[in-house]
Amino acid sequence: MLRPRYRPDWTPSWLENLYLGPKRCEDYSSLQDADYEPGCIDATHIESGRLVSVKRVLTSSQELAILEHLSQTCLLVDPNNHCARIWDCFQDEDPQWTFIVIPFLCATTSLSGFDIVNDVIQIMDDALEGLVFTHAQGIAHRRISRHTLRTDESPMHPGGFHPVVHMQTPDFNGWATVLSRSTATSRVRHYYTGFGDAVRCESGAPELFKADVAALGLLLASFSRSYERTEFLASLVQDMVRGRPTAAEALEQWRTIRARISWVGRMRRLTIPENGNSWLKTVLLDVCCILSLLYMCLPAPVRWVGDALCKHFFLCVIYVTMGSVSVLIMDYIYRLVI
Repeated sequence: MLRPRYRPDWTPSWLENLYLGPKRCEDYSSLQDADYEPGCIDATHIESGRLVSVKRVLTSSQELAILEHLSQTCLLVDPNNHCARIWDCFQDEDPQWTFIVIPFLCATTSLSGFDIVNDVIQIMDDALEGLVFTHAQGIAHRRISRHTLRTDESPMHPGGFHPVVHMQTPDFNGWATVLSRSTATSRVRHYYTGFGDAVRCESGAPELFKADVAALGLLLASFSRSYERTEFLASLVQDMVRGRPTAAEALEQWRTIRARISWVGRMRRLTIPENGNSWLKTVLLDVCCILSLLYMCLPAPVRWVGDALCKHFFLCVIYVTMGSVSVLIMDYIYRLVI
């Protein structure tokens, strides 16, 4: 089901309600404002209620054939298959075109909610495992970028989110609940999309595969430059770009690096270089970050009690503060009158 803006009988809602400005209306957001994969439009899967993307591809295209191959049941059960699956497909009135329905995925940018080192570790796992899997199927992607290595952000938005303005609820009636990657309802996962330039290489094509590894290295290097405390990526990224290892070799090298990162190291907060935080502020924020993560590991009933106590504590502080201020104001007024 498409959003109201893209239905045949659409009338701009801001023309019917003059008290609302266009930017406060859900149907004001268009595809021009979105960071979608080319040829995609957002929609809602009626049976599940989930947000999906609908893409128009040529029926005879290599892209459709590759996606159908990667979406086979026998391959979907492979935990290393980090490729967007086809949920459904249907033909256009013109039989040379086919519409495919895939999960709604967001572009992975350097600011896609990366808070702690473990967030970077997870995207590294998904990206390298997915590339090894794709190459094992004899497929070279040939267009790896932040637009084609995309993120399923649904676990970070338990109440849903608007496909264009992610900070808004789907109906545009308020701010969406946004969780961090570490506190999301389930693990945030990353998937390869955009197989429009991909090719099948049954006999093997080492140069094409190594070009994929180099492209992924350049993408990961941009993440590494965006944050401090990602120094552990430096040697791997450099080798992926210049040494041109196979995806399997890069994954093996990454697993060796990952094994040396302690639990405390994984929980360390990522910092932005230009912020210039003092060492004391950095240490305090790191401690607060680790404590908050430990708190989220507690059983739900314990957290409910803790949340209730904190809420009542802060309410008491507010009431006492307001009462003290009121007394001071009344005393000041009394002195003026007397």
